[in-house]
Amino acid sequence: MEKKAPERKVRLREGDVFYVYDKRINKCIREDCEGTVKYGLTLKVIMPNGDALNTYECNQCHMKYTAYPNYVRLTEAGGLCIYNHKEVKARDQKRAADAAKHAARGKRKPFGHRTGHKK
Repeated sequence: MEKKAPERKVRLREGDVFYVYDKRINKCIREDCEGTVKYGLTLKVIMPNGDALNTYECNQCHMKYTAYPNYVRLTEAGGLCIYNHKEVKARDQKRAADAAKHAARGKRKPFGHRTGHKK
């Protein structure tokens, strides 16, 4: 049987602060906090529109940590208070530019680079 971290569903509360990470962080990122991030319990934060955001929490200041791919899946992320907002916004802009560049290329055929055939 597959081991799975326990989950708890919670509603988005006013004052919740999120940190969106590319790589997991074990120690809390806030300057005035010496807490550790609890990866053993997944908090499913339910957004007002029904979206669920998988997060983890600092054991002292309770700031919530989420991976960037989870953040990207949200349909409405504008109302979140994000601790590292500048970095996340820069990632969003780079992602949008990359998507536009790929769309401009047009759809390519899968495995089109193979020209040889089996003999």
